[in-house]
Amino acid sequence: KRIHRTIGLTCLKEEVVGKLVGVDISEPAIKDAEINATKNGYTEPSTTRFIASAAEKILPETMKDLPRHVPIVAVVDPARDGLHNAVIKSLRANEGIQRLVYVSCNPTATLVRDAGMLCSPPTKKYPGRPFKPTMSQPVDMFPLTKHCEMVMTFDRMSEEEFEKSTTE
Repeated sequence: KRIHRTIGLTCLKEEVVGKLVGVDISEPAIKDAEINATKNGYTEPSTTRFIASAAEKILPETMKDLPRHVPIVAVVDPARDGLHNAVIKSLRANEGIQRLVYVSCNPTATLVRDAGMLCSPPTKKYPGRPFKPTMSQPVDMFPLTKHCEMVMTFDRMSEEEFEKSTTE
């Protein structure tokens, strides 16, 4: 039996998360995700929801619909341009997001830029407690080339860590 999964479906299957909201600008990618969800037994709209849209257009509104007191794991896999400012703002502002997994195909440019905005002290533009990098793993998907992917995990700073960081 062949298993068809995306990152989000794998998190659901491994019980890392209890609900999945997948967003992709590509309608064919969303159709594939829906097919994969069905093949993996996830047919309830209360468990999986897939949206074909640019993340920066849908994420701020979608985040408002998420439960407030439930830990959230967000997985982002942006194009080479990195995350849109509206996406970073939404991720920072929703403090229910306790862990962020960032899959980058441009680690020396846009991942570095985005990590700075995700981990910096709160501002008007980027409110909410910052994240901190907790793990990184290079992934060589293109051997014998100079290109390398990077998977980086960020965890939300606890209130205590944040308070300590602002008084030092």
